[in-house]
Amino acid sequence: MEVVDAGNVIATGQGVSSAKVNHRSTFFLNLGHNGSSANVKAHITSPRGIVVPVNIDDKQNGDVTIGYVPTEIGDHRIEVLYCGQAIRGSPFNVSVCDPTKIKVVNLPQRSTVGTPVEFEIDASQSGNGNLEITVNNGSVPCVVRRQDTQRYVATFVPQEPGPHSIHLTFNENEVPGSPWNVNVHNPLSITLNSDGIRFIPVGKLAEFEVQISSDGGSSGGQLSVNVTSPSHRPVHANIVNTRNGFHRIEFLPTEVGSHFIEVLHNRTIVSGTPIVAKAYDTSAITVTPVSVGIIGRPVELTIDVSQAGEGQLEIMVNRATVPHDVHLVRKGVYLISFVPTERRPHLVDVLFNKEHLPCGVLSIPVMDPGHVGIAKAEDAHPAVANRQSFLKLDNSRAILERDLTVRVASPSGELVPAKIVWHEDGEYKVEYSSKFTGRHTVEILHNGDAIMGSPFYVEIYDPNKIRVEGSRTGEVGGKMEFDVICFEAGKASLKMNIIGPRGTSVPYEIASIPLGEHVTYMPRDPGIYEIYMTYGGLEVPGCPIRQDVIDTSQIVAEGEGLSRGVEDQVATFCVDSKGQRGDLVVRVDGPNSISKCNVETEIGRYTVRYVPVEVGEFTVKVTWNGREIEGSPFRPKIVNPRKVELVGGWESILGAGKQLNLKLNESNSLEFDTRQAGPGQMRAEVLGPSGKIPVSVTVKERGKMSISFNPKIEGEYQIRITWNGLELEKCPIVARCLRDASSSHLGLAAKSHHSTFHQTSHISTTETRIAHDSTADGHVGSINLEKMVLTGMGLQFGRVNQQAEFFIDGTHAGPGMPSVRLTGLKGDLLVNCTPVSDHKYRCTYTAPLSGAYLLYISWSDRQVSGSPFKVTVQPATDASKVICTMDELNSSVVGRDIKATLDIRRAGHGGEPFVQCNGPTRLATCQLIDNYNGTFTLLVRPQESGRHILQIKYGNEHIIGSPYVLTVASISDASKVRVYGPGVTDGILATYQSHFTVNTRGAGAGELTIKIRGPRGGFRVEMQRQNQKDRAIFCRYDPTEVGEYLIDVRWSGESVPGSPFVVHIFDTHEDLRQFQMEAFQHGYVM
Repeated sequence: MEVVDAGNVIATGQGVSSAKVNHRSTFFLNLGHNGSSANVKAHITSPRGIVVPVNIDDKQNGDVTIGYVPTEIGDHRIEVLYCGQAIRGSPFNVSVCDPTKIKVVNLPQRSTVGTPVEFEIDASQSGNGNLEITVNNGSVPCVVRRQDTQRYVATFVPQEPGPHSIHLTFNENEVPGSPWNVNVHNPLSITLNSDGIRFIPVGKLAEFEVQISSDGGSSGGQLSVNVTSPSHRPVHANIVNTRNGFHRIEFLPTEVGSHFIEVLHNRTIVSGTPIVAKAYDTSAITVTPVSVGIIGRPVELTIDVSQAGEGQLEIMVNRATVPHDVHLVRKGVYLISFVPTERRPHLVDVLFNKEHLPCGVLSIPVMDPGHVGIAKAEDAHPAVANRQSFLKLDNSRAILERDLTVRVASPSGELVPAKIVWHEDGEYKVEYSSKFTGRHTVEILHNGDAIMGSPFYVEIYDPNKIRVEGSRTGEVGGKMEFDVICFEAGKASLKMNIIGPRGTSVPYEIASIPLGEHVTYMPRDPGIYEIYMTYGGLEVPGCPIRQDVIDTSQIVAEGEGLSRGVEDQVATFCVDSKGQRGDLVVRVDGPNSISKCNVETEIGRYTVRYVPVEVGEFTVKVTWNGREIEGSPFRPKIVNPRKVELVGGWESILGAGKQLNLKLNESNSLEFDTRQAGPGQMRAEVLGPSGKIPVSVTVKERGKMSISFNPKIEGEYQIRITWNGLELEKCPIVARCLRDASSSHLGLAAKSHHSTFHQTSHISTTETRIAHDSTADGHVGSINLEKMVLTGMGLQFGRVNQQAEFFIDGTHAGPGMPSVRLTGLKGDLLVNCTPVSDHKYRCTYTAPLSGAYLLYISWSDRQVSGSPFKVTVQPATDASKVICTMDELNSSVVGRDIKATLDIRRAGHGGEPFVQCNGPTRLATCQLIDNYNGTFTLLVRPQESGRHILQIKYGNEHIIGSPYVLTVASISDASKVRVYGPGVTDGILATYQSHFTVNTRGAGAGELTIKIRGPRGGFRVEMQRQNQKDRAIFCRYDPTEVGEYLIDVRWSGESVPGSPFVVHIFDTHEDLRQFQMEAFQHGYVM
């Protein structure tokens, strides 16, 4: 006997420690010289418990090779037995990996000496194992830090130029794609020649030069430029390669103020940027000129540069030969004064940032005291085109008319007819009339010399040249805007008044545009808004301009025709415009047809009727002034209960005598085919001698339904079946259940109601008449029920707790008396018959419950033709007494329930609550829960953000407050907020740009809070956005010293991704560089 010790058998080889997916892996056993592979058993189990096939190969002399091919990632269990005993170390845990699942991302293709190279490694899908990274065969240190489970960030800092090779292995297996190469070169030298763009004029091309070079000469790379205007809008910039390594940057400023220019090379911000270029506009400088100066007296003029931007103002009088004084009146406004000493024009030269004003050099005439006076200021007022205007001269009585000459020129230099005339007060005046608009020059000469004040400048305007452009319609709550085009009308004062529908003035905003003025206002009420304008005191032609504002949320469409209808029958709904003026357009589309609509107009209310010619879901689109109203398009379901067919036909279940017989104590069923009846639901009700009995409605297959019930006692039964709330044509069906019923099938004995109802549009009565025959002499013969006359609405309709009536006229039917019985679900109702004349009777009844009733009428104990008549009793409810308690109307959020309670205990019985909530594009989910105590709990869950209209009705009438307007916001999601910009990165204090942007697009409704703490405590943060609809918020803070700053950004109280941001500000570039090197060496995340 041989004694075997399995503990002496050792497994060797990589296959007992690690393996690769879909690759053969092996390990080895040495059993000794006499060992046999037949005694070796190996069992390998995958992570999911699947057995992995094993191959055992006997290599002779006791050497055994065991191979297997794993197909799953994860830890596998290997159990090895020798002679039924576990060998040493068994069972083994083998980690199976898949190196092909490893991903390397964000690895740059090039870098510079001394700049950290960082890339990410994602091994989350490859299984467990040992990850090894070497750079240049291990000669360059590489730091790896873990982000989360099997996600890493690797960093190395190249110290010399040249290609750097990165090798990556996983469980000693080379990762596909390895090695990767990063080309490292010496740092680039980037020089900015931006001295010439410190001050730049608006409307002119600004440019500066960037030189990129390295130790070996010029170098390439991707150069990009971001220019941001004062309003935080991007400005397009062109990059022109002028010569080797030199690039010219060009952009066109259109706004006054500081422009931030950011230069990036290979997506890295170039040192020294952003550059601040201050744009100015000399055309925005206004000078209040002096018409004339007098020797020895101060001449004063005002210069306003407040809207021109930042810059340097220079003033010279007569090429700096005449001294002058400058006084600051207020910020941006200066008073210039000088005293002339000689009689000649004085030239005032005004420069802003070394640039002359567009008006050029100002020439101020200087006169001796005692010469002819100037026109008074009030006389030189603006004039109207094509009207006679004049300019009065003072101190001109001693002057002869022939010594005066006048010349009036339009802005283009064209001469305007003018003349000197004598005024009755002894003075002269200049009369002129111009067809041109704009600034006119009036020169008046005395013996060839300009009089004091000449030339004069007169603004001529023409209101007829003003145009108003913009929409003439709008919506409540939306911005109304229009442009007043007056650039051709000359310069004058524009005054405006907007009168709203209530007769009060509406506030508005006006802003200058190149062609005139842009006016906006926010209408709060629907109706006509009238715009009155004057220009230079004259009414603008066409005023008042009318704009029609509607409130589509107030325009409500309601009625059964919006939710359901019957094929080939008139469907009706109403549109209430709440008194608003506008155009109503209705379009009704079926699955394969278009229905013609008939719209009848009353005051503020429209009745719409259409006839659907097919079954299916229709689309009703309702627009008011071209805009869809709330809830549109509507989706009514059109059905045809007449197309609900009994499977096999009615004849197949008729018993003897055309009688519908029921089986006692057995299940009786009727099967229907509803495929041609349109979308709907089937409901059934069976009323027996003892009241209602249970009925089940079963969907057997698509379009096939059956009802079944089990009568327990003998007697008469009434069967009512509805399709989508409408009774089938033969209902109610009257059937009998007898113990000795011989028929084995259900039978139909319901009579076809052939009575014809004649109804006119002027008389609200319904007359049932079969025939009217009499003998020639008018004598009434024996009983003839064909000559019975029945009239009155009570034959067909009634209302709960309200008296209904009808009349029986048996004058020509023969002798007898009427017998009347009205039966409903709860039993018979009392019908009072009162004689009104011979053989004529008035019948009345009051129904306590709504629903369908059967009216049996007999004469001389014989049923009249058409009896029993079907009577529909409608509910008597009062929707105004329904109490609705609802919270959080203005704080609704997508996906969260809005809860309300409906109390109908005082609203009357018989009505049904109806709830529908329409969002901007889809219906909200509404759930109405009956509390069985006269109250309902309503849960409304919006599916989208925006304006919602919630309709709550009772008895088909709106309750008080309905429809409700709900504003639904999207769910706040701080993870969607993005923070970016130089203000959340490290930098140098002297050039640090502390602004950053918080973009909340997609984050839903919320509140942004930012807290910044620096070396000396908290900081105030400036936040602004371009407009209310902009989801990007521009933020700025002002650090004043070096140190660490902590920026905490939260959205609705939750930290956004990356927050808190840690910003380090240093004094020098060397300090920043040293910090970055230390951070990477210690594995810090910056």
